[in-house]
Amino acid sequence: MSNGRSGCGCGGCLSAVFSLFFLWVFLVWFGGCTRFLLMIPGSAHRKELAESAAQTYYARINEGKCQEIYDQASKGFKRRFSQQTVLEGCERTRQYLGANKSTQLVASGFGFDHEGDYIELTYDITYSNSSRQERLIWRIENNQPVLDSHLFDNKSTPPSPTSVVQ
Repeated sequence: MSNGRSGCGCGGCLSAVFSLFFLWVFLVWFGGCTRFLLMIPGSAHRKELAESAAQTYYARINEGKCQEIYDQASKGFKRRFSQQTVLEGCERTRQYLGANKSTQLVASGFGFDHEGDYIELTYDITYSNSSRQERLIWRIENNQPVLDSHLFDNKSTPPSPTSVVQ
């Protein structure tokens, strides 16, 4: 039976919008983030910028330019990590893990929270003395990636015996 109205009622439209939104969130978070990353307008370009920033980040660690890393990090990063913590952590990385020999991107994702958009990049990192997986989270500020977090697995693996000079 028809009530004579055309179109969807207010509740129907809102329901459809919320359904599409939650479908998008599900696909991004649980469906393999990289696959759906390109569906978000501008995200492919932002991902390229974040990947370039990650290479600069690892080069700065190798070169001992840890102060530059801290200076250019997001406000949230600076709230969570003191300057001393970052500088000491950077130096310990160089001292114990050695130079960064290779980085391989293994996963990426795009998200948003109360502070705005971010891109998460996960790398398999090979250092001269060890290897481990690391995640860099880049906050998007003024269309540029700014380091927001650096997470890593504390279980690093030693290099293979063939790579150790005797």
